[in-house]
Amino acid sequence: MKERINFKKIAAAFMLAAGVFSIPMSAQGDEIVKVIGDGNLVLGMYPATSVSHIEFGEGTSIEIPLSETVSFKMIKVEGGAPFTLTSTAGALTATAWANNGATKQMEDFWIGEFEVTQGVWKEVMGQTDADLPKSNVSSTVGSTTYPSGTAQTKIGDNYPIANVSWDDICTDTDTYKCFLTKINARLKELKASNPALAAALGDKEFRLPNEWEWAYAAAGGKDYASLQYWYSGISGTTQPANTELDKVAVNSVTTILTSVAEVGSKAPNALGLYDMSGNVWERCSGLGYPGHENEYGYLESGGTWQSSYRPNRGGSWGFTTASNFRVSNRNNYSNTTFRSISSGFRLAL
Repeated sequence: MKERINFKKIAAAFMLAAGVFSIPMSAQGDEIVKVIGDGNLVLGMYPATSVSHIEFGEGTSIEIPLSETVSFKMIKVEGGAPFTLTSTAGALTATAWANNGATKQMEDFWIGEFEVTQGVWKEVMGQTDADLPKSNVSSTVGSTTYPSGTAQTKIGDNYPIANVSWDDICTDTDTYKCFLTKINARLKELKASNPALAAALGDKEFRLPNEWEWAYAAAGGKDYASLQYWYSGISGTTQPANTELDKVAVNSVTTILTSVAEVGSKAPNALGLYDMSGNVWERCSGLGYPGHENEYGYLESGGTWQSSYRPNRGGSWGFTTASNFRVSNRNNYSNTTFRSISSGFRLAL
């Protein structure tokens, strides 16, 4: 008989030990599910074929193996807390932004520890460094202009992928498109050969986070009210100094940068999530505005529904205004074909 394993009882052990749920590449009948903490301490062991469902506590991470050399972690974000979607002062008003000031009861979800990296992108898309996407818009950072057609500002498996549009991530045609289709096909194969992974994720598939999920995770999850994050990982009831922003965000506020940085090069927030402020703008699904709950789109200033626009969150290496990096900032958006040197994405489940 298969059993359900509830790891919420040892959630503190996971969080304190920065635990990883370790899954073999191909689980066979005699293999086991191992829950591993700091120093490779085994917190639990279960026969892989006997596990039907696994629940985790907030802050737990699960490692997704795409190949023998490429994997990445997803972090569990526990719901159960009401969360209000707000914008910063000076950003678009409540009239312009549907749902602004509205409170929602959050549900559990998973979100990437890092932005999607070039290494993950290449593995999923079957590309090389030479194939990586180029921008289709001109961008200016400080006194430097990056013309349309600019390649990645840094090349390397641990740098975030940039120059990807919402269409590249979410739809099924053209040169760079269908990332989600491809990675979900890979996930389906992994689940079929790995009962432990299937038990952990059920029927979940990779997707973009919606704005509620992105902001809730950036704010620290269910403890957001006590954390009071201004930037993701930096608390403050008033704007902290730019030197505080520099601790968590790759940015050009105090020193003009010329490129992205490797993921995880700054401090994480309380959930262990990196770069929620800075490095690359992160695309959100854009679902859920009143009257358009099941459609993609963006409600712009004046209340006009724009089905071809999507919200971006978190700020980027190329931005020079500190307010762009706030957890609550909602004033950045782009159309579905926009490829910028400073725009990337993070996965959710």
